[in-house]
Formats: sequence, structure tokens, C-alpha cells
Amino acid sequence: MRKDLSLQFLPYTLVSALGLGLLFLPQFISVRQNLVQAAAESEILTTENINRDRIKQRAQTAALMRKSGLLPEGKTLTILDYVDNPKRPPGIAKKRLNAYLSDEVVHVYDETRTCIGVIKNRQFLWKREHAATCVDAPVINTEE
Repeated sequence: MRKDLSLQFLPYTLVSALGLGLLFLPQFISVRQNLVQAAAESEILTTENINRDRIKQRAQTAALMRKSGLLPEGKTLTILDYVDNPKRPPGIAKKRLNAYLSDEVVHVYDETRTCIGVIKNRQFLWKREHAATCVDAPVINTEE
């Protein structure tokens, strides 16, 4: 008779367990949502940290370039402290022209985007010494 009694209460036990499960179901759903949200926030923080590091590296590079007085812009070079006079630009002789390839042609400009020479074969050809150096120089857009 005892076996019959335990079998008789089995459906009630299952229904009560299901009811308790339904009571705690919102807790499990919110925990899952919190985990998903925490993972998304962690990914965003990682991306932001990477972007911050990139910005810091770019700022350091820009500061070093500003300090050197030369600003490379692809196949062009801008000299910040150039004054157009009959004397040869002082900064060019000091700069390491070996950084450029021997077959590389780099047009050199002043702050006003006016061509002042060309670097060819790792040598600076100044417009006052070589008249044809700036004839084929590309025009740089002054709007930034």
C-alpha cells in the first residue's frame, strides 16, 4: 500500500517542482542577460583600450615628427622652419637622407606648401641650385 501512495503523490511533486522552477526562472534569465551584458562591456572596454593606445602612439609619433622639423606626407616632405632666402636650408643637411631609398623621389615643401626642392638618390636638390627640380612637383591642397 505504501508504493501506491508514493506513486499517487508523484504528479503533485512534479507539479510543485515545476512551479518552483517557474518561480526561479526569471532569476536564471536575468543572470544570463547580465553575463551577456558583462561580456559585451568587456569587449567594448578592450576595444577602447586598443584605440587609446593607438591614439597615444600617434601622438608620440607626431611629437617626434614635430621635434625633427620634418613632416613626411607620403612622397612629400614638409619643412616647418624654412625661410626662403639665398642661403641653403639649414635643416636639410642635418637630416638623414639615407632613410629614403636610392630610387625614391620625394618633393620637399615649406609650411606654405610651396616646393623648395626634391630628394633624389638620397641627395637634396634645392630649387635655387637646380632650377628644374620643382617643375613637375605635385600641387598640395592647402585645405585640411
